[in-house]
Amino acid sequence: MIRKNSLFCKLIRIKSSSKSLFDSFMAGFRPEMESCPVCGASHSCTTHASYERNLIDFIQGRPVYHTIKVIRVICSCGHTHAILPDLIIPYNTYGVFFILRVIAEYLLHQHSIEYLCVRFSITHSMLYRWYGLFLEHKSL
Repeated sequence: MIRKNSLFCKLIRIKSSSKSLFDSFMAGFRPEMESCPVCGASHSCTTHASYERNLIDFIQGRPVYHTIKVIRVICSCGHTHAILPDLIIPYNTYGVFFILRVIAEYLLHQHSIEYLCVRFSITHSMLYRWYGLFLEHKSL
């Protein structure tokens, strides 16, 4: 079997940003429909608080910095939870599309590592760490 990374080629053409997808997800979010991951209770969460965090996207050939508002919910059991869609990586400023875009361009071998690091405003070690995580998770 010969597998090609065609998905990554498609990622380069994605016009949506992590911020717009986050906003779209949050517009339809209903806390009362969530189940608590601690106690398992259904329909017992209510909006509790929120906080802001930074998110870096790659839009029209350059890194773009956003601030997003993350909603926290509280369950009747007293535990609180942040609501993060899959495209927002916990404890990371970079969105999943940004990271996948970097990996896609790295795998296409069209540019040097130095060029990619300058283009995306990242360090060599960050690129290699993301690529290592990609390989680790790809096998899963």
